[in-house]
Amino acid sequence: CEMVTIGSNCFIAHGVMFINDLFSRGGPARGNKELWKETRIGNDVSIGSNSTLLPVSICSHVVIGAGAVVTKSIDVPGVYIGNPARLLKKF
Repeated sequence: CEMVTIGSNCFIAHGVMFINDLFSRGGPARGNKELWKETRIGNDVSIGSNSTLLPVSICSHVVIGAGAVVTKSIDVPGVYIGNPARLLKKF
């Protein structure tokens, strides 16, 4: 997926989906990159299998559990699980 920035020492497991088109005009952007949004991943982030990340920013030192759906930016280091992803444990 374009417009995804990943920091150093990160782990991205199998099947992780980065979404950059929010269908802001009621349907797919059809390649119109002006409608796409970016995702930024900090350092030392682990993202579990089959997680889905909408266009968000994730701070450093975060673990995202398998199957989680990240709909909002994460600015507190810790473990996040569920749909929508929520903080389970702070680091």
